[in-house]
Amino acid sequence: MAQLPKVEPYLGITQHGKAHLSIGARWGDEGKGKGAHALVGRLGIKRGVRYGGGGNSGHTVYPLPGVKLALNHMPCCAAHKDGIPCLGQGMVIDPKALFENEVNKLHELGFLQDPSLPLIDELAHIVMPWHFILDDPFGKIGSTKKGIGPAYTDKYARRGIRMVDILHAGTLQTKVEEIVEYHNIYFRHLELQEMEVNPIVDEYLEIGENLRPHIVDLSEHLLNALENNHDIIGEGHQGVEIGVQCIEYPYVTSCDTTTGAFCTGTGIPPKYIGNIYGLIKAYDTSVGVRPGFLAKLEDTTGEKIRQRGGEFGATTGRPRDVGWLDVASTKNAVWRNGITGIIMAKLDVLTGFKEILTCVGYELDGEKINKLPIDFAVRSRVTPIYEEHPGWEKDIVGITNFVLLPKNARRFIERLEGQFGVPIVAIGTGPEPEDFIWRR
Repeated sequence: MAQLPKVEPYLGITQHGKAHLSIGARWGDEGKGKGAHALVGRLGIKRGVRYGGGGNSGHTVYPLPGVKLALNHMPCCAAHKDGIPCLGQGMVIDPKALFENEVNKLHELGFLQDPSLPLIDELAHIVMPWHFILDDPFGKIGSTKKGIGPAYTDKYARRGIRMVDILHAGTLQTKVEEIVEYHNIYFRHLELQEMEVNPIVDEYLEIGENLRPHIVDLSEHLLNALENNHDIIGEGHQGVEIGVQCIEYPYVTSCDTTTGAFCTGTGIPPKYIGNIYGLIKAYDTSVGVRPGFLAKLEDTTGEKIRQRGGEFGATTGRPRDVGWLDVASTKNAVWRNGITGIIMAKLDVLTGFKEILTCVGYELDGEKINKLPIDFAVRSRVTPIYEEHPGWEKDIVGITNFVLLPKNARRFIERLEGQFGVPIVAIGTGPEPEDFIWRR
């Protein structure tokens, strides 16, 4: 592997008019909601944009004391006063769930006082009723059943419905007729109830009228903001290791999740990108089929971490698989995505373990390798190589100063920094929003 870039991140912004990215550096479920929400507050940036995925992402935030909220479509700035949440052209949006489960709840909590918010890109695609029926009907890939994969399939087959389409009756009628005719062939084959065109058209024209104040040329809005020295937080969904072009294919989400997806999902050129913050946990978790999870724990240690960390999906409620942190794969993700700093969640969950392991490489047929093979048949012969770290007993919940951590916890963090090649700029030390150590 090439030498990792030596990039010093900054949390105090020294140059305005930049888009700073917050992305999951593993398989999703890295605590992106809490991390991104804290980062928005730390940097004081009002505009946030989601640029991929849709209702399949669950970003948990605590907007008010004692209030827990799972955001699926919305960026975390929506739960900040004066936040300007934006939904980019790379998303596939379920407008009914967006407003029923997120926008209305945020209104009840006193957020989104501007009636035009959230801003939604006119080119974003819509999750339509047939997409839910088509979503992983045989349960082969562990889908969230939110219609995301079929919506992207229609998008790239050039038969998708975009936000701009539901503003024009003639366009929507023609498109729905063509798409329903296509999908009804499949429904007939499976002896499922066929879709009817007119009720769908009527429903989504009404949705379009309600959304009209929100639908904009978002790319133009964001570029104007950047040119006027306003900053943006680009909030990734899922994790960079399960993008559609990653080695976990086909056990992946249905769009790109890497740093490059920010540009295609917003229409913002790469020259505007500033810092790239990769979010991880102090251990690994995953939901769904995951052939790359070699360090998975299927014993009492894994169950202890699951229960202590509350490792259940924010969107689905499914128990997450739990294992030791795979440093080798994370290091590769840092390198390939240009990550300039790490935000680590849930270090406190590892308190009390006599020994903590990390996966630092792999062994294939007696030979050490540094990255996972693409072919699953070859990967089945791979075993993890572990590095041992002494644990700590002192409770660290709520600690906000690095020097107050137990010596072994500090050494653990410093060892990981040396392996990743970039600083760990923030460390989560408890369940509360303020339970962070900010180091840069």
